[in-house]
Amino acid sequence: MNKLSKRFKKLDRFQKTILILLLLIALVLSVLFIVFSISKGKGNLLIWFAGIFFTALFIIDILFADELFRYRMSFRIREPEKAEPSEWEMDQRYIGWMLAPLVTVIVFLWGLFA
Repeated sequence: MNKLSKRFKKLDRFQKTILILLLLIALVLSVLFIVFSISKGKGNLLIWFAGIFFTALFIIDILFADELFRYRMSFRIREPEKAEPSEWEMDQRYIGWMLAPLVTVIVFLWGLFA
């Protein structure tokens, strides 16, 4: 757990905000799914697990963004440790991180009302 706390401290404010937002969305919609499925008998458990899976993928993408970038670069260049992400790469990251909560909410709500 010590490595994970160090990793969290290295994140910038935007990354921490999106990460916490994703966790809160997953928690609130999971509780909502459980209450709604018990009271109404509706909801698709498979789609709900897909929402949990997407949330986990987004969290991994945020926590290990630089490592994933260097892993992808290892197939293209000789020394990926020295590679720095371009502005376009950084823009793609931030756009993806902004869309992550939206995708998570859509998948969870789809599972809730399916």
